[in-house]
Amino acid sequence: MIAGSIHKLHNNGAHNYNSFHHQDMILAIDELCDYLEIEPRNIHLTQIEIGVNITPPLTTVEILGNCILHQRKELETTYVQGGKYKQARHKRLIIKIYDKKFQFEKDYKLTSEILRFEIKHIQLDTFRSKYNIYNLEDVKNNSYTIYKEELLQRWSEVMFISPLASDDKDYLKLTNVQYWKKEVFTKSNSTVKRYREKVDKLNLFAGKNLKTKIKNLISSKVNYLQKSRLGTLQDYRVCLVTGLAIDMQRQNSKLLSITGLKYYYKHQKGVFIEVATRYLSKKWIKEEFDTQIKELAHNIRNAKSNSMIRRAKFVNNGQFTLKL
Repeated sequence: MIAGSIHKLHNNGAHNYNSFHHQDMILAIDELCDYLEIEPRNIHLTQIEIGVNITPPLTTVEILGNCILHQRKELETTYVQGGKYKQARHKRLIIKIYDKKFQFEKDYKLTSEILRFEIKHIQLDTFRSKYNIYNLEDVKNNSYTIYKEELLQRWSEVMFISPLASDDKDYLKLTNVQYWKKEVFTKSNSTVKRYREKVDKLNLFAGKNLKTKIKNLISSKVNYLQKSRLGTLQDYRVCLVTGLAIDMQRQNSKLLSITGLKYYYKHQKGVFIEVATRYLSKKWIKEEFDTQIKELAHNIRNAKSNSMIRRAKFVNNGQFTLKL
């Protein structure tokens, strides 16, 4: 059995707070299978976790505090090392919402808010029949956008009360889980429906349509992640470590080199800064540019070989997990 996160594997086991493009996923699966000497079609899924990171319109803390229920299950606060999250556990799946910035901000000096919304399928019978996905080859061959419908549907099922509606006379009772359990869910289905419609109206007007804005952010992010950074895999050769296009380098190169790093510094400085943030240690920050470039190329080469060691930890008893 194989347990682990493909997203974290792509980042050498460090984190999963950044954007994980579809091409990154394909490269990570291919490297994992090459290392294990197993064809992707022979690695069968027993569990799968689908998640998306967005920059929310309010602080993640405010959003989390007002996520009350998923369907009729309470979104309970769970404390873990590195922070807390909210989750609702059902028979076949678990809904999780948490503050990804708080989890990694000390190690990576994160400043932007990052909210993560996840669906973990713990029983795959329904998932398999819906998506016809049974193994890693199926995962590779399918677009991220096939999961978008479910992410949006599950978010729509979250009982979220916009904190912007806090002046409304019913705000306090509607944000109280016990009120829903004792005063609403004990009544008829038509009454429950009427209360949900009341919340929808509250969110739309007093709440400044915040829930829909978050839904649109989820949709846009999935679309963005499906796209390659610079094109399709067929159009570009990509670095086996960073996933960046290296078509500006010599034909047989497989890793981002000094030539490619200089190209990104000149033409796409934002991409260069992201690479430098990941692969250049503080020791070299004040050094000359040429020294930094050489050290970056060296660290990328090391990451390729060191990742094999880290991947040994990826193989363990458990279930396979995919994270967008």
